[in-house]
Amino acid sequence: MEKSVSIVEYIHELKEAGFTDKQAEAMAEIFEHQTQIIQCQNSKLTQLESKELATKSDLLKTELRIMLLMAAGFVSMFSILAKGFHWI
Repeated sequence: MEKSVSIVEYIHELKEAGFTDKQAEAMAEIFEHQTQIIQCQNSKLTQLESKELATKSDLLKTELRIMLLMAAGFVSMFSILAKGFHWI
Protein backbone atom coordinates (compact mmCIF):
# COMPACT_ATOMS: atom_id res chain seq x y z
CA MET A 1 0.00 0.00 0.00
CA GLU A 2 1.36 3.40 -0.98
CA LYS A 3 1.45 6.24 1.48
CA SER A 4 0.20 9.52 0.09
CA VAL A 5 2.25 12.56 1.07
CA SER A 6 0.46 15.85 1.58
CA ILE A 7 2.37 18.82 0.21
CA VAL A 8 1.04 20.94 3.07
CA GLU A 9 2.39 18.43 5.60
CA TYR A 10 5.71 18.29 3.71
CA ILE A 11 6.05 22.10 3.82
CA HIS A 12 5.17 22.07 7.52
CA GLU A 13 7.84 19.44 8.24
CA LEU A 14 10.45 21.43 6.32
CA LYS A 15 9.59 24.58 8.26
CA GLU A 16 9.87 22.65 11.53
CA ALA A 17 13.32 21.51 10.36
CA GLY A 18 14.39 25.13 10.01
CA PHE A 19 13.72 25.87 6.35
CA THR A 20 12.35 29.31 5.51
CA ASP A 21 8.92 29.63 3.88
CA LYS A 22 10.53 30.23 0.50
CA GLN A 23 12.90 27.26 0.82
CA ALA A 24 10.13 24.94 2.00
CA GLU A 25 7.86 25.97 -0.86
CA ALA A 26 10.66 25.47 -3.41
CA MET A 27 11.43 22.01 -2.05
CA ALA A 28 7.71 21.14 -2.06
CA GLU A 29 7.40 22.22 -5.71
CA ILE A 30 10.37 20.04 -6.66
CA PHE A 31 8.95 17.14 -4.66
CA GLU A 32 5.52 17.54 -6.30
CA HIS A 33 7.08 17.69 -9.78
CA GLN A 34 9.12 14.54 -9.13
CA THR A 35 6.00 12.81 -7.80
CA GLN A 36 4.12 13.67 -10.99
CA ILE A 37 6.95 12.30 -13.12
CA ILE A 38 7.01 9.09 -11.09
CA GLN A 39 3.23 8.71 -11.38
CA CYS A 40 3.47 9.18 -15.14
CA GLN A 41 6.21 6.55 -15.34
CA ASN A 42 4.14 4.17 -13.19
CA SER A 43 1.22 4.65 -15.55
CA LYS A 44 3.41 3.86 -18.54
CA LEU A 45 4.78 0.83 -16.72
CA THR A 46 1.28 -0.46 -15.99
CA GLN A 47 0.33 -0.06 -19.64
CA LEU A 48 3.40 -1.93 -20.75
CA GLU A 49 2.89 -4.73 -18.25
CA SER A 50 -0.65 -5.22 -19.48
CA LYS A 51 0.76 -5.69 -22.99
CA GLU A 52 3.35 -8.17 -21.67
CA LEU A 53 6.35 -6.30 -23.07
CA ALA A 54 8.84 -7.42 -20.46
CA THR A 55 11.93 -5.81 -21.93
CA LYS A 56 10.39 -2.34 -22.10
CA SER A 57 8.85 -2.84 -18.70
CA ASP A 58 12.23 -3.72 -17.28
CA LEU A 59 13.69 -0.57 -18.81
CA LEU A 60 10.95 1.57 -17.29
CA LYS A 61 11.45 -0.02 -13.89
CA THR A 62 15.15 0.76 -14.11
CA GLU A 63 14.44 4.30 -15.27
CA LEU A 64 12.03 4.78 -12.37
CA ARG A 65 14.62 3.54 -9.88
CA ILE A 66 17.21 5.92 -11.34
CA MET A 67 14.77 8.83 -11.14
CA LEU A 68 13.99 8.03 -7.50
CA LEU A 69 17.70 7.88 -6.68
CA MET A 70 18.30 11.17 -8.50
CA ALA A 71 15.44 12.84 -6.62
CA ALA A 72 16.75 11.56 -3.31
CA GLY A 73 20.26 12.70 -4.22
CA PHE A 74 18.99 16.15 -5.17
CA VAL A 75 17.13 16.54 -1.87
CA SER A 76 20.21 15.36 0.04
CA MET A 77 22.50 17.69 -1.89
CA PHE A 78 20.16 20.63 -1.35
CA SER A 79 19.99 19.87 2.38
CA ILE A 80 23.78 19.74 2.62
CA LEU A 81 24.10 23.02 0.70
CA ALA A 82 21.42 24.59 2.85
CA LYS A 83 23.29 23.57 6.00
CA GLY A 84 26.67 24.59 4.58
CA PHE A 85 25.49 28.03 3.47
CA HIS A 86 23.58 28.49 6.72
CA TRP A 87 20.22 28.74 4.96
CA ILE A 88 18.73 26.74 7.81
